[in-house]
Amino acid sequence: MFTVSFQIPSAVAVRMPSVKQIGNTIARQRRLSGIPSTKPNSLKELVIPNNFKEIETPTEKIQFLQFDSGPDHPNRFLIFCTLGNLKLLKHCENVYADGTFSVTPPLFEP
Repeated sequence: MFTVSFQIPSAVAVRMPSVKQIGNTIARQRRLSGIPSTKPNSLKELVIPNNFKEIETPTEKIQFLQFDSGPDHPNRFLIFCTLGNLKLLKHCENVYADGTFSVTPPLFEP
């Protein structure tokens, strides 16, 4: 869990739901979406539901999980990306990454 700290204008803050209400809403949406309620303790226990392996557009379903080295691999490796974006990336001379690695789930930390 991480904490983000910033100031919200008071006119906005009074209209915001409480942290508990937000947490309850997230939990309810996870249940309705079929997201597992328990967190795996290891990458071997990680099961990716089929509805997370693809993206649904108004006209088609697109494969999103491009690669999974498998639960028995000692350093499990997952690649989530559309084939279209991989084709774009192939033509990039430079690739830049930001600092959001700090929000990596503990299961995937080295």
